[in-house]
Parts: sequence; structure tokens; C-alpha cells
Amino acid sequence: MLILPRGCFFALALMLIVAALPAAAQESARPANWSDASHDNSAPIDYDLILPDDRINELYIAFSPEAWQAEEADMLEIYGERGTGGRGAFPGPGGPGRPALADIAEIAELLNRSDDAVREALALIPDFAAVSENLGMSIPEIMAAIALPGGFAPPTGEAGPGGRPRFPGRGAGAGESPVRLELARNPIWVPVTIQFGDEVWNEVGFRYKGNSTLASGWRTGKSDLPFKLDFDEFEDAHPELRNQRFYGFKQLSFSRSDFDPSLQREKVAADIFRAAGVPAPETAFYAVYVDDAQGKGFDFWGLYTAIELPDDTLIETQFASDEGNMYKPSGSGAAFMAGSFNEVSFDKETNRSSGYEDILALFEALHDPARLSDPALWRSQLETVFNVEVFLRWLAANTLIQNWDTYGAMPHNYYLYADEATERLTWIPWDNNMALSSTAGLRSPLSLDMQVEPDAWPLIGYLMEQPGYASQYDEALAEISAEIFTPERMTAIYESNFAMLSSYLRDMARDDIEALREATDELIEHVHERAQAAADYLANRA
Repeated sequence: MLILPRGCFFALALMLIVAALPAAAQESARPANWSDASHDNSAPIDYDLILPDDRINELYIAFSPEAWQAEEADMLEIYGERGTGGRGAFPGPGGPGRPALADIAEIAELLNRSDDAVREALALIPDFAAVSENLGMSIPEIMAAIALPGGFAPPTGEAGPGGRPRFPGRGAGAGESPVRLELARNPIWVPVTIQFGDEVWNEVGFRYKGNSTLASGWRTGKSDLPFKLDFDEFEDAHPELRNQRFYGFKQLSFSRSDFDPSLQREKVAADIFRAAGVPAPETAFYAVYVDDAQGKGFDFWGLYTAIELPDDTLIETQFASDEGNMYKPSGSGAAFMAGSFNEVSFDKETNRSSGYEDILALFEALHDPARLSDPALWRSQLETVFNVEVFLRWLAANTLIQNWDTYGAMPHNYYLYADEATERLTWIPWDNNMALSSTAGLRSPLSLDMQVEPDAWPLIGYLMEQPGYASQYDEALAEISAEIFTPERMTAIYESNFAMLSSYLRDMARDDIEALREATDELIEHVHERAQAAADYLANRA
């Protein structure tokens, strides 16, 4: 017979009593700092306060020693020692069962490149564009090959352009190589305390997020890594915090990209998409301060872009129904090539126990032989399961502003939502920090005339083969280039954002304002170039 000490028996009894209480009774013991207007899920979503356009919000994140150590240990297991990868993302991961790639010869063998080519490429880091050009691969492909858990499976031997091996997302061979483009798993959630203004939120879930940006940032020893917050991640352990919200938000994503010295692309691109009639997240600039429980107090991590999650508030505010399936596609199936469907490529963000009938219906309609024999029937079937109008408006906006790191170049960075009100899948762009540049260098953005291999990117290629859809694309492009992405409008936005960001950095005595100015000037130059490119394209189409 087990005999418990008196205190343990009392604690156990209390736990059992609390567990037996209904949720309403458990919630009645809210913490002293709880305010229904800021913490409760019954409060309205406050976009003006949490995701404003005209100011920089400040957020304070405090770790306990245990939470910080747990997060660091988990990252160590995934990526190896922090700061041991030189100036770039090399070498590969350490940790249990994941020995680091120790020398150039091993990297060269994995990448099917010569030792000299790899050595020259590594010497160019952190000039990622030059690295990419030297190896003939995008940075995510390189990261997939030598930096992510699970290692690298060599190409099957089929040659791509210039004799290079095929990789996922590279032209007609998209999806044929087993190279992994995603992490084997996300980092763990740990509890933190959040302070915003005069309010405090307890036991908020924090985890790092991202792929190549996270991996390279960790290995270069950066502290300002991208992360997510979930305000009721730990509600099961703390029922008094059940359905905790952040002024209506359950989750927020915080992005800080090494590839965007302007700090504006993530925010501006999302704003452009929404202005163009495409569902896209609301965003805002945040100054993030972190206390890592090492006795130093709060440290300024930097200026981030806060982004609402598509499976959280976005579907509540931009769709008629928020009960549908939300997918975050990535990998070979996400290119929508014939026969490429696999469940792994369509990660479910909602309704995880339901099937994939809506995705399979899109595959079936897209690859139906009627596309060639009866185009009118094909279009009708496609429009029954897919919001073609929104996709074409996204395609026009995305191609106008330029973005190499999404569909048409890479099979990821978008969501699909099965809106139950329309019974159609709708496109939602995501992760736009590589947008708004024609010189990203990691791979070429789409051309305005949509020169893609149709079978490799059928959502673009097959639709643009249809004269009616091509005309819709042209009309959307003309509208967006004349009313939204114009030099006058965008210059005003860029300059306003620069004034906010530079003022904050100046107050923090930071020395990166000159780089911010130069990157902002590049954005302004870019919108003038794209205005001319759109005018030339549309003139030739007339």
C-alpha cells in the first residue's frame, strides 16, 4: 500500500477536484492580472491596437531559467551548437544521430559539385546570392541538402538545365528528387510571460519558427530569431488561463529576416495582396525585448514584423465561415503536378482528423482530360472546387511585385482554405520576406508573361493556357499596376515606414540606419522598374 505524505495527499486531492470541475468553474479562478477586454476570448479582435500601420509596438518576453534551458537544449538537438556554423549556414547539424558535415569534400559529394565550386561558394558567405549562383541552387535547396534533420538523398540522376541535377521546385523535374525541404519537426513550445503596455499574460507558448532563416540564424549565433506565440498553448496545465487571448489573437508569428535589410517586405507585400482583393494576413512592426533569465534583464532583440496566423483570426475576419479545412502546403505535392498528391505535403492546420477530399478534388479537376478536349467543361469543374479569380489576382500581384520564394518557383509559402460558405479552396499567400525585389539572386522570379513549364506548375501553366483566364490575369495586372503598386503610392508607404523604423533605431543608438536607407531606396527603385515592365507587357498584349 502506497502511503503519501500529508502534503502530497492534499495536493493530489486538490488536483483531482480541479480536474473534475467543468471548464466554467475552472475559469472562474482567473489570475489577478486577467482582464476580459485584453485576455478573454469573448473580447473582439483589436487590429488597431495589436496590428497597427502607423506605429511600432513594444513587446516584452520573459523566460524562466527552466524554459530558456529547455528551448536551448531542443535547438541544440535540432541544429547543433549555436554559433558554430561560421558566417553562413554551414556545416550541417550536430546533435544525437546528426553528426556535423566536417569538410568540404563531404559537402561537395552531397551536392554533386566539385570541391573547388563548394569552396568558392562558401567563401562568398554571407553573399547568399553569389553562393546560390555559384552552386546553381537556391538557398533553401542548399539548406535542405546539408543543414536540415534527415540529411540529404542524392538526385535520381536526371539532368536539369545546364546539366544540373533536379531538385523539388526546379522546372519540369519538380518533386522528383527526394531532397527534404522542410524540418523534420518544429522546435518545442515553452512557457513565457508577456508584457504589452500595462498588461501581463502568463504561461504563453513560445517557440522558434522557420526553416533556412532559423537554421542559418542559429548557426551564426544570432539571438533575434523568428518565433511564434500561442496564448493558450498551456491551458490544459493551467485551466485558469483557458482560452487566453491577446486582444482577440490566439497566436501571432514574428518574422525577422536576414534577407531583408529594409525590414518592410513582409508587411508591405501582405498589404498589397489585401488591397488587390487577395486574403492575406494583417501585419505590424514590433520592437521585441527578451529576458532570457541569465541575469541581464531585458535585451533588445530587434525590430520584427508581427503577422496574424491564417488559421486563427484571418479566417474569422476575411471569410464567411471559419469552420473549413486550412492547409499549409509544402513539398513535392504542393506543386500540384499530376500524381504528386501525398498527405505530408498538405499539413492540416485545422480539422486535423478530417480527410483530404477538397485537395483531391482540386487535383482531379486540374488534371482532368477535359482541359484539352472540352476547355469550357474543364473550367467549370475547376471553378467549382477552386477560387480561380482570387488565384489569378494573387498571381498578377505576386508577379508584378516579384517573389522568387513561392509557387511557380518553390512549392511552398502559401495556405489553402476550404471555405465552407463557397465550398471552394482559396489561395492565401504567406512568408513574403523575399518579395519586392528583382535581384534577390536566389532564383529568378516569374516573368509577367508566365513562362513556366505547364506540367511542373499546373496551377499557373494550365490556367494561363486558357484565353479567358489569361485575360483575367492581364486585367488584374493592369488594375494593380495602375491603382495599388504604383511608384507614387508605394514611395509614400516606403518612406513612411522608413521614418518609423529609422526613428526607433536612432533612439536605440543603433548603427544600421544607413543600411535601412539604402534598402528603402532599392524598394523605391524597384517599384519604378516594375511599373515600366508592366506598362511594356500590357502594351504588347493590347
